Amino acid sequence: MYDQNNFCYLVEDVELKKTWMYTLALYFNYPLPIITFECCYFMYKYHIEKFSDPQCGNHKNKWPLLNHGPYILGLVILMYFPILILDVFAISAKKERIEPYDYDKYVELDQRCQNAGDLDKDFVFLDGSSPLTLLDAFTRNLSVVKDRFPVLMSRLRRLLLFSLLPFVVYLRMYMYKRGIKEINDVEITVQDFAERGQALGFLGIMAENMNDMLNSFAPKLGGPVGMLTLYFGLGILLGVLPRSLKQVVENGIPTRRSWSPLFFSVDEVLRMAMFHPHTEPGYSRAATVCKAHFVMLFTGRFWKRLFYIQIERFRVFRNSGKYICAFSIPFLLVVNTLEILLCLAYYGIPFVASILMLIKGSVNSLKRQRTVIQRYQNSTAILRTPVTWIIVRIFLFIAFSLFIYASSLIFLESFIFISNIILICLVVIVFMPSQTFGYLFFVVIFVYYVFHLIGDFGSGYTELLAMGVERSVYLDMHINYVSYQDGTLHVSNVRATNIRALRINGACIDMPEGSLASIRVQSDVKRKTRERRNAHGIPRDLFEYLVKRHRPVHIQVCFL
Repeated sequence: MYDQNNFCYLVEDVELKKTWMYTLALYFNYPLPIITFECCYFMYKYHIEKFSDPQCGNHKNKWPLLNHGPYILGLVILMYFPILILDVFAISAKKERIEPYDYDKYVELDQRCQNAGDLDKDFVFLDGSSPLTLLDAFTRNLSVVKDRFPVLMSRLRRLLLFSLLPFVVYLRMYMYKRGIKEINDVEITVQDFAERGQALGFLGIMAENMNDMLNSFAPKLGGPVGMLTLYFGLGILLGVLPRSLKQVVENGIPTRRSWSPLFFSVDEVLRMAMFHPHTEPGYSRAATVCKAHFVMLFTGRFWKRLFYIQIERFRVFRNSGKYICAFSIPFLLVVNTLEILLCLAYYGIPFVASILMLIKGSVNSLKRQRTVIQRYQNSTAILRTPVTWIIVRIFLFIAFSLFIYASSLIFLESFIFISNIILICLVVIVFMPSQTFGYLFFVVIFVYYVFHLIGDFGSGYTELLAMGVERSVYLDMHINYVSYQDGTLHVSNVRATNIRALRINGACIDMPEGSLASIRVQSDVKRKTRERRNAHGIPRDLFEYLVKRHRPVHIQVCFL
């Protein structure tokens, strides 16, 4: 029908299996398509009135942006993804009480943290955040269980978060459970790719043959089944079973060592990054420190401090002999250069800092546990020997490394899958705008509508809290405030001493001396509001009463 014709078919590139990139594809999800399209081209020659012989062997590579772009971008985002994870855990474990890392050294700071925890428990502050979110509305009925079994609820919450992280992996497996169906009803299954050695990631678990499944992804670690087993097994061991993962993270917060810029304390990091000095213990503090690490690299204070520490090292050998100076100066130059590179990696990549925090926090938690065990006279002797705890630390380091490796692969595979879908949709929109504009408009409006509903739900309770705070502050500011309610005359915020009588509308009311003495003096009057960082708050019981009276949660959820 046409004078120029093409037809394409799938071929297997055996030579790629012999390269180092194939190892990257098996163990690090590097996009390396072993099976690609190869096309043949032929045309009709009019002078001989027949088609020419096909010219085959023309490889058709995928668009580089679609093939390698999501992987490179995923690696970059992975380096900063721990900040988001820490923020999510901070929101979910906001009411979990822990002991700050500097408890032994700074008792006053710890006391302020304890008071801050009591204020969060007993008061609701108008600080810009929503006092009641949609997620809180669905978990309000579990408050009794939270109060009675806080450790159990914390573990269940962590187990749920760890289980939801591979959600996109589950979705991808579901999409390809029946393979890829072609137009001519020829089905290409996951097994067809697996038996030819294509690196499939966690999708390889859908392969029918056990050997092909193992060779499709991380064969030395048990294939996709072994990787999922490592993720869930080590996740439960390291993240769910500990009494408080938030405490583990807090124990890994950086502490100060004056001999190296790699050991700046939290206060120094926040000051050099020009962040607010106040941080909440646990996940929130760890996330703030990771952000401050990156920001302080762009400030002059950090570099001045770094070079000051390094220059001081040269001054130590200034008065030494010539031979010592001749040896020490080149050695210090090499050490300082390596130290600067390590600072760039440690402070510039939150992924590295968060891993070191977790390992350090686990080791510090084990040290405390070791102290507790050694206090018991009847404890097993093997648990009290230093060799046992060295083995435990080595195991802990290996376990964390494997868990972080499995988690990183889950993130990369999920991000690449989502990015490919987005890029393909954008390409379709460019080439077929009339057919796809309606779908795009519907998706954007639907997402906007969902977020708008969630935002409106929280903003309504923010307005209710603002009115309660405004009225409570008004009552605190007006002394001897008189109000009438339910047949009772209320006189609140009384700040008068030596009251001898009561007079209402000119009529003097005789009262016994004991009743007059029971009126509290100014110092005993309990304020209805509290203030924290320029934000006023009201008692949580009062806010709960306002919610039940004026904006019941179950009604607001039903009318979303």
